[in-house]
Amino acid sequence: DDDDDLDMDCVQSEYAQDCRPPELPDAPSDFVAADLRLREVLADFYLRHRAENLSNINLITKRYRGRAVTHLWAQMSNKYRVPPHVIVELVSDTLYIGSPFEYSDERQAEVTEDCIVELQASAAGSLDGAEDRADLPRRCLESPVHANLSNELRFLCFRGLQGCSELRPKVWKLLLGCLPMDRPSDWASVEGEMRTLYAKYKAEVLIVSPEQKFEVRMEGSRVMEAMHLLQQIQKDVDRTRHDVEHFRRPATRAALVSLLFVYAQMNPDVQYVQGMNEVAAVAMHVASTEPESEEA
Repeated sequence: DDDDDLDMDCVQSEYAQDCRPPELPDAPSDFVAADLRLREVLADFYLRHRAENLSNINLITKRYRGRAVTHLWAQMSNKYRVPPHVIVELVSDTLYIGSPFEYSDERQAEVTEDCIVELQASAAGSLDGAEDRADLPRRCLESPVHANLSNELRFLCFRGLQGCSELRPKVWKLLLGCLPMDRPSDWASVEGEMRTLYAKYKAEVLIVSPEQKFEVRMEGSRVMEAMHLLQQIQKDVDRTRHDVEHFRRPATRAALVSLLFVYAQMNPDVQYVQGMNEVAAVAMHVASTEPESEEA
């Protein structure tokens, strides 16, 4: 045969050397948990797509860790023709929860990151721990008012309010502009004024009996139009979020019907369209932890 004069031990050695992937270098001692996670996911990715890059994995991790990790996977998607849904999973697996990756403005990202680092230092906690992460939004709301407070709050909320769900109603009102971010001493009075104003508007257009029956308070040609609108809202609300026990309660459904009907009467240019019930239901569910929420 043609290979009779070959040294097979040499051939097998060269074959093994050619086919084995480069050895993965040790991780630097200064790599934090998020760095090690990115390094691990990158190692798996390169083993499948470009094994020779394994020798550079520490350099790549250092270059793209933190806010740059999303740019890394965007480049990987284009370079290796990776399907979008796979890239999304890779991004979610390697996001640095303590890094403001969602900011496109570099200066704003740096300011927010500095504020979050300072907040974590004052709380002696970290975003990596569930308990600490739950405490940081509380400390953020209790901290002195400053120019970047809204960005800090958005940053923390984007990472979830697990363990501090009672803060959600307050945080939503702040981020939606219903409460003045820079005047925390006025929050209680502003909420009281808004509830009083809503009760006034509601009393002008609608009566709700203790049995959750509705009566439109209008006259003339507007009565039939209002009755038709009320029926449409009731039908939509009856189909809203039956999978959630809160929305199966008659009082909750009556509050949601009232909210949508009053909004339609106060905003005749917008009125009510199908789908608003789902949007309003989310806001109502968030507010359901407040004792006053059922008074709508």
